[in-house]
Formats: sequence, C-alpha cells, structure tokens
Amino acid sequence: MKNSKINFSVYNTEQYKRIIASPSQSQAYFERFHKPIIESLILKFGPPVKLIDVACGFAHELEFLKNDSRVRLTGMDISQKMLVEAKKSIPHGVFKQADVAKARPPSNSFHGAILVNAMIYANCVENMGMYAYSSLVDGGMAAINFRDARNPSNIPFFEDCIRCGCKDIIVPLEVNGMHFKLRVMDYTQRKDINRNLGQQAYFQSRHDMEGFLSLIGFSLVSHGTYTYESSENKNNVADVYTLSKMQNK
Repeated sequence: MKNSKINFSVYNTEQYKRIIASPSQSQAYFERFHKPIIESLILKFGPPVKLIDVACGFAHELEFLKNDSRVRLTGMDISQKMLVEAKKSIPHGVFKQADVAKARPPSNSFHGAILVNAMIYANCVENMGMYAYSSLVDGGMAAINFRDARNPSNIPFFEDCIRCGCKDIIVPLEVNGMHFKLRVMDYTQRKDINRNLGQQAYFQSRHDMEGFLSLIGFSLVSHGTYTYESSENKNNVADVYTLSKMQNK
C-alpha cells in the first residue's frame, strides 16, 4: 500500500478537536468502552495496570484516566509535537514517539491497549493492529474502533470528503492470505490544510473488520456501535471492538 505522508504537526489542539472527527473526548465513549476494560484488568492483574494508547495524538482519551492511580498511562504516536502537548496535559504519563510501520512493539509489556481512530492510516493498517497485539501480555485486553465505509450513517462523511477534493479509491490489503478491499480517502488531492491527512483507509463490513482482527490474533469479547457528531455529519457511527489476547496454554 502506498506510503502517504501524514503531517499532524500543522494542527494545534483546538484545530484538531474541530477538524478531526473522533469520539476521543467523549465521556460516554470512555464509560462504555474503556472503563470496563480497565476495571476488568484491575480485577485480573491487580493495580496498577499498564495501559498503552496507540497513535494517541494529543491523548484526549487518556484525560479520563489521568487521576486514576490504579493505571499507568503510556501513549505513543508518530508526531512529537502532539506528544509534547499530551505530556503537558498528563504530566505523569509516559509518551514515546514511534512509527508503527518501522518500530518494534514493546512485546508483552502492557495489560491493556486502546486505539481511537487509529485504524485509518492506509500505509500501516496491519502494523497498527500488530503493534497493539504484540504490546499486550497474555490475557490482556484492547478496545479498537473502526468506521464502516458501507454504513449508511457514515455516507455524509465520505460525500463531504469527496466534495472537498479527496480522491475515492479502493486499495487491496492482504493479511496472512486473506484479502481485503479498503475504501481509501486520498486527502493529498485536496487544496486545504487537510491535504496533510494523507490517505485514510476504511474497512467495508463487520465481516472484514472481525476477520482482520482474528488474523492479527485477537479474540472477540464484544462489539458495539457509538454515534458521534462532527461538522460534516451529525451521526458518524464507529464500530468498537473489545478484544483479548488469549493466554498461552
């Protein structure tokens, strides 16, 4: 898959909040998907549990945990500028710059992993999933969300992308012999600041999402959907998976 450059350093935190459609700042999202994982892990492993936020950006989703002494927070992202801002907001968190397409995952180091809007980077979809999986200890858990390109509620988002100059293309992805066709919005064709978003990829069915996660090695614990508003779409729908890394027998 083409390696398109993504440059988040052009956005400050307020621009990111306004422009990037994400449930990362939602208390309701945290309560439904992240908090239950934390509580389960504390019961299983005892405090403190170690949590990694993969492709954390400004780490807005970690804000809900920054005062919880039972959790040790780590965030990783490709953008050093965003990590500097995340550190200001969450001083006791550990933030590391890394490119999942190149970096070796910190194997068996974390009890939990969260990925919010992380599975959209066209050049590293598989790397992103593998980084999260490899980072977990046996019995660890993860929460990962996707946006289904064929969900009718998401159509306004894609229509807006195309209207603003994105090129709408299909890109193949092969994982362990299984073939997927990802719908990709090529932002590099745009004339505004969002050309810096590179190419962003979307699976086209729950079957494909779940097949991909299984090939990575995850076991499905639960699936839910979450609806959130953005400037171009009042009803974006995210498919959110709670996953586990099965203990070796």
